[in-house]
Amino acid sequence: MDNEVTFEEALRQLSPGVGARMRRVRMEIESILHEAQGLITAGLSDRISFRYENAAEGPDLLTPFQRAQSISFVTRFDHLPPNAGVAVAGDPAGGFIIANMADVRHVLHEYRPILQNQHDSVYHQKLHSTWRRMLLGRDAAKGTVVTVLDHDKNDITPKFVTWMDQSHKALGRVLRSLDFGYLYNGFLQHSDSQYTDRFLDEYVSGELNYTLMKHVAALGFIKDRLLPYYFMAGALVFPRLGHLPGDDPAG
Repeated sequence: MDNEVTFEEALRQLSPGVGARMRRVRMEIESILHEAQGLITAGLSDRISFRYENAAEGPDLLTPFQRAQSISFVTRFDHLPPNAGVAVAGDPAGGFIIANMADVRHVLHEYRPILQNQHDSVYHQKLHSTWRRMLLGRDAAKGTVVTVLDHDKNDITPKFVTWMDQSHKALGRVLRSLDFGYLYNGFLQHSDSQYTDRFLDEYVSGELNYTLMKHVAALGFIKDRLLPYYFMAGALVFPRLGHLPGDDPAG
């Protein structure tokens, strides 16, 4: 489109100091993501399918916890935005601000149960534990067993497990390299006293803008690392959000 501009063109519209700092932030997050991506050497080059087996008593493939976890995760993942598209604009006072701060805060809030809330069923460590156990288990009499098949119906479960493990390791590397704990517990969700000094300093100085930019820029990579769990849970065909219902003519 004619009105699209590149990142570098957009930066030239800012002051030299702000533009230089945004380039540095971009380089920092790209370095973190590049390092994490290097941990993923396995992948899936073809279409796959899943076979679910459970010989235990009862009709359900999943336990009540697994079912609630899976439905919650699939419906959440379906609506996770990959990023907020941070927009920077001039301020009447002569400086520059994040023009869509509400969007930035919203997208970070949406990822919190998966990235930070260890008590939530969709916390990434719990997701990994649930589905890895079903992939490695081979006794359907003890619970659901998941087998991954390629287009020729060959068992490629070990390859899928390797990809999932590497994706989970890459996700962990990104989370350890960034400060999501500070964001969620310092001001987005909570105001823990251990973060008060840092929050006030970054808020007043404007440094918080760059902290937010860096973390939002990682969300697309993070969402991709959740795909193994989404493929497995989504293959059970959970319901999608329905259309707007109309009034009942008979009512």
